Amino acid sequence: MFKLIVTETPLTGSVGVLPGVSMSQKEKALMTLFKRVSALELNMSLSQEYLNELSTRYVAQSESWTRQHEKLGKSMQETVSEATEQYVAYVKEEVGLLNELFEQAAYLLLL
Repeated sequence: MFKLIVTETPLTGSVGVLPGVSMSQKEKALMTLFKRVSALELNMSLSQEYLNELSTRYVAQSESWTRQHEKLGKSMQETVSEATEQYVAYVKEEVGLLNELFEQAAYLLLL
């Protein structure tokens, strides 16, 4: 994961990671960095899983709303269609009654 940067001191030419730091301190620093990277990788993995779960829930909720919307639209169309049929039947009945009244009035006028 990480490359150890090796430096050379200009005067002595000796090679080391960081001058004046013992090996155990270097190891501790690397272990601390490794632990932090591991924790970050775990957090990234958990965050990705959480985002995937949220995405799945969003899609499911969106599909549910779409189905409800379609069901409501169909129900509304059926209600309007039924009301229209009832109104047409009512109007036809009223027209029939008015036609009968008109015929009766015409008959009485002709008598």
